[in-house]
Amino acid sequence: MKWTENHCPIAGRAAEYDYLGFFTAISRDSTAPILQPDLAAVYVRQCNDQNGGLGGCTGVEDVTWATDPNGINVPNAAAEVFGPNEPRTVSFRNAGSTYGVTR
Repeated sequence: MKWTENHCPIAGRAAEYDYLGFFTAISRDSTAPILQPDLAAVYVRQCNDQNGGLGGCTGVEDVTWATDPNGINVPNAAAEVFGPNEPRTVSFRNAGSTYGVTR
């Protein structure tokens, strides 16, 4: 868990190994698995929010866990896609925190 915090001198970042743990955890969650189409829907939702609803990512968006000035971030997009109290939203947020990709 949080490999980067234990092996790299730069604090507040996540490495590929952390993201691998996150993606594996959300897809293998026994009560609320998040499949690739679900994950894609979350990221597309964040891009749509950043583009004012114009649709999809244009390549200039920063899809991130950090909240931008408009209150947009990946966990909020997950809540919009799945529902705020839906088990997949909870799984998404918990795995993000556990693996340190929320930074």
